[in-house]
Amino acid sequence: NQVRAAALVAGDPHPDIVAAQFGLESGWGAKESGKFNFFGIKATGNEPKSLHPTTEVINGRKVKTMGWFRDYPSLEAGIADRVKFTKVNPRYTKAGYFSAKTPYQAAEALHVGGYATDPSYASKLATIMRGVGVDANKTSAELNSSLGQAKVAASSTGVKKESNNVATLTREDIKAKCVKATVIHND
Repeated sequence: NQVRAAALVAGDPHPDIVAAQFGLESGWGAKESGKFNFFGIKATGNEPKSLHPTTEVINGRKVKTMGWFRDYPSLEAGIADRVKFTKVNPRYTKAGYFSAKTPYQAAEALHVGGYATDPSYASKLATIMRGVGVDANKTSAELNSSLGQAKVAASSTGVKKESNNVATLTREDIKAKCVKATVIHND
């Protein structure tokens, strides 16, 4: 799908994880945590942001609270920043995201690195992947080969590769082309 292709173009080694996060965090594009923020990335400092309700797991209990989330000028900017977010935060490298061989290992590394407070985050991502026909225990390299080279994959799915390595997608493109799935997400 287009989220997967855009994540690969942006340089994520586990684009199936990015696509599963898109499904889990946004209900396949139905809700945003910030403008064009489909990944629940929180804001810091003076960056553009929106205040939204969220559910966090604190001391084993789900707590409803308000949080500031990053805003982006476009969907492609949100996807690119999700990829950049994991690259520039050393906690994800330390947790093993970039050395993970399979999407499931990468999902576990995201949780260990603190991406989400939900203790079931990795298994929820794996469930989503299974639901759309992705074997989370195959190697990411093997799964990525089904996309071919990033340029080929991007052009075959309608993603335009730009000079700054950001894929151009519209919100409507994503909603129309993403695989529809029933996602249980307790927000």
